Amino acid sequence: MHNLCFYTCYFGGDYNYSNLIPPIPSMQYDCYYFTNNVNTFKKLENTKWKCVFLDNIPIYNDPVLDTMNTKELRACPHHFEILNEYDYICWFDTKLELFENVILNYVDELKYDNDKTICLSIHPFSSKYTSVWDEYNTAMQYPRYALQSNMYKKYIEKKLSEGYSEKINIFFCGGFSIRKKCEKTNEYNEFWFENIKECGIEDQISLQFVQQKFNEIIIPINCSDVWKYFFS
Repeated sequence: MHNLCFYTCYFGGDYNYSNLIPPIPSMQYDCYYFTNNVNTFKKLENTKWKCVFLDNIPIYNDPVLDTMNTKELRACPHHFEILNEYDYICWFDTKLELFENVILNYVDELKYDNDKTICLSIHPFSSKYTSVWDEYNTAMQYPRYALQSNMYKKYIEKKLSEGYSEKINIFFCGGFSIRKKCEKTNEYNEFWFENIKECGIEDQISLQFVQQKFNEIIIPINCSDVWKYFFS
C-alpha cells in the first residue's frame, strides 16, 4: 500500500457543467471531494467520498471568479493540511473517471525514480497543438475563457519575451496529475500557481510554459491509459 490519496473539487453555484460527482476512483485509498456548494455537499453525504466543505470560499456565480477559486487547490495541494498527510496525491477534474490500477503503477514509478516527481497526462488532441497560440485560439471558442482573452495574450507575450518557447513538444492536460511529496514538486506547484494568477483561468496555457522549466521531473502519460470522460 502507498501513502496515497485522490482528490477533486467543485466551487461555485448549482448550475455549472463542472458541478459533477465522478465515480470514486478507489475503495482502498482515501478520496477527497472539496466543495463550497451546500447542495453538492449534501449529495456527497450519500457516497463513499470524503467530502471537505470549505465555507470560507465564497460562491460568486461568476465563470471567472468561481473557476479561479479552484486554482490554489488544483496547483498547490501542499497548501492544504489534510493533503499534506500523504506522500502521493492524484488530482483530477470532476469530469473524469480514473483507472486506479494504472495509476498505482505510475505511483510505483515515482517511488523508485529519484529524478521524477510528477506525472501529467498528454492531451487527447495533442497532435493538433504545436504552439501555445493553438491553445489560445481554441480557448477563445469558449465564452468563459474568452472573457480573459487580453490577459492570456499579455501573459503569452511576456513569457516569450523572457525566452520561453511558443512551441509545444508535449501538450499536457491540466485536469490530471500524480504528485510525489517533495521540495521539487512544491517548487513546481508554486511556480504554476503564480503563473495561473498572472495568466488567467485557462491554466493549460500557463502549464505549457511551466512544463518547459520543470520538464526533467515530469513523466508523460497517455491520457487514455489513466482516465476517460465518465459521461461520454
